[in-house]
Amino acid sequence: PELAAGLVGVLVVVCAVVFVSLELRKILATLAAGDPFVPENAVRLTRIAIAIAITQLMRYVIAIFVGLMVTGTSLEFSVDLIAWASVAALFILSQVFREGTRLRDEEKMTI
Repeated sequence: PELAAGLVGVLVVVCAVVFVSLELRKILATLAAGDPFVPENAVRLTRIAIAIAITQLMRYVIAIFVGLMVTGTSLEFSVDLIAWASVAALFILSQVFREGTRLRDEEKMTI
């Protein structure tokens, strides 16, 4: 059970890394095109934040599962403050991009 849980943990992290990398690639493509303030980038940043949050939650679930299966008690685990701070920062940044998109659209309508 411990090995299986470890493999599930690795799979979760690999999936998250691939997903985040693809989303970042799309964001960088809009930056290279000269227009990063598009509504899709705000959505992409939100998706990245959610992916990191889900990865962290899955880490806790796996740690508890391994603890219960191996020792019969829940395993102690630590909270990754950097990951959760990243989630918060990404949610804030997605709002900044939403506002930047709104301001850019407003500016385009101004003569």
